[in-house]
Amino acid sequence: MSSLKTSLTGAAVAALVAMAPVAALADNPGQTHGQSSTHANHGKSKMHFTANGKVTAVATDSFTMHVKGGSKDLHGTDVTVTVTDTTKMRRNGAKATVADLQVGDRLNANGSRAADGTLTARHVNAHGPDASDSTDTSSTDTGSTDAGSTPSPSPTDSPAPTDSPAPTDSPAPTSTTG
Repeated sequence: MSSLKTSLTGAAVAALVAMAPVAALADNPGQTHGQSSTHANHGKSKMHFTANGKVTAVATDSFTMHVKGGSKDLHGTDVTVTVTDTTKMRRNGAKATVADLQVGDRLNANGSRAADGTLTARHVNAHGPDASDSTDTSSTDTGSTDAGSTPSPSPTDSPAPTDSPAPTDSPAPTSTTG
């Protein structure tokens, strides 16, 4: 009878040891095999964002952009991104501030996302026309036109076609025998 008690006690201990990992996982829902929830989501966290697109408005401490790429939930939307003193900004390769951004600049931004959805940039890289590269065509003289009329292109003379030389007969091949 004592060997039966020993066998039952051993079986009970083995069952408890086997069930211990299941109980530990039940205490930590959302955690899988010791991984954080970010790692379990394949490295994608809802606490970060990336956005690629064009600037549509600039304010004192933020900018608004139309997002074409980056975080999937932002695609096709207009978002306002807050800029702080710690945001690293560049425009056309040089250090910049939010005041340097211009409507129409293409930019890439990444940073943090607050629980309320507020986006705060950590890094911003903007690309736009440099002031020295842009030309002002608004004061260019386009010739005399009446006020209110739209200038139209003037016709140009095309060169006349030229005659091609007529093909000539080629001399017959000669053979040399020697």
